[in-house]
Amino acid sequence: MIIIGEVSSYESQSGTAVTIGKFDGLHRGHRELIRRTVKRAREDNLEAAVFSISIASESLLTRRERTRMISEMGADKLIEADISSEFLSTSAESFIRDTLCGRLRARHVVIGEDFHFGRGRAGDAAMLEREGRRLGFDVEVVPFLGDAEGKISSSRVREALSRGDMECVGELLGYPYFVTGVIVHGRQLGRTIGVPTANLITEKNKLLPPYGVYYTRSEVWDRQYLGVTNVGTKPTVEGDFTGVETYFFDCNEDLYGEVLKTELLHFARPEQKFPSVADLRERIALDEQGALRYFKEDAKRFKDRV
Repeated sequence: MIIIGEVSSYESQSGTAVTIGKFDGLHRGHRELIRRTVKRAREDNLEAAVFSISIASESLLTRRERTRMISEMGADKLIEADISSEFLSTSAESFIRDTLCGRLRARHVVIGEDFHFGRGRAGDAAMLEREGRRLGFDVEVVPFLGDAEGKISSSRVREALSRGDMECVGELLGYPYFVTGVIVHGRQLGRTIGVPTANLITEKNKLLPPYGVYYTRSEVWDRQYLGVTNVGTKPTVEGDFTGVETYFFDCNEDLYGEVLKTELLHFARPEQKFPSVADLRERIALDEQGALRYFKEDAKRFKDRV
């Protein structure tokens, strides 16, 4: 997949099927837009392009995470457009004429039914369909995806994440919420008390759930490990660490420097400070027991999800 960071200097050499949106978190609705775009591109021998508009300083996915996921879904081009004064001041008509038709040579455009664009959010699905008939591209308007609580949206994902409801977050996204990063050296206290851990520092713009302990599934070296993860500051141990620390139940490998992906599956308890390291060790043992019960009660949680 080719990443395009400056759309004003880009010009497609072939026709495209393109979807446009914010794609914050790539929830089930976003993934349906991309799926349909890729499908149409393959049917009509077009390039599949994702036009992603970034507006949030804090994101459900880091740039690297989102790029990888979009690539794995089959997109040929990812166009990353930051919201800027120039972008916001562009009229809807100019966006259609200069960007969609001019630079992208769009033949098929996929949007959600609530999509708006251009200065003052003047552009909508009806305008795109009208201009498409005139300029030679067709428009596919995808209805909302929803559940019993309403429309699936990034705001709902963020709200569920803020209260640590990881099961709800996973249902809305269509995959477990995860963090990624390179495993770094900590104080190695865990090894001295029999619970070696892997520490990673997430990117600054990555949204995290409430500080606390989570039951998790991690992947490193294409292997998966169940474990218990603390998101936060390690309050029992003095230091300046703020990040994600995972204890794997069945891994004693040297993982320093490796890339780790950890899925946060269930919020077990808030982060707390213990009177001593011995008390911390006892609490970790209880957390491990709770996690193993959780895993055993519902093995379906650990099947691969789309």
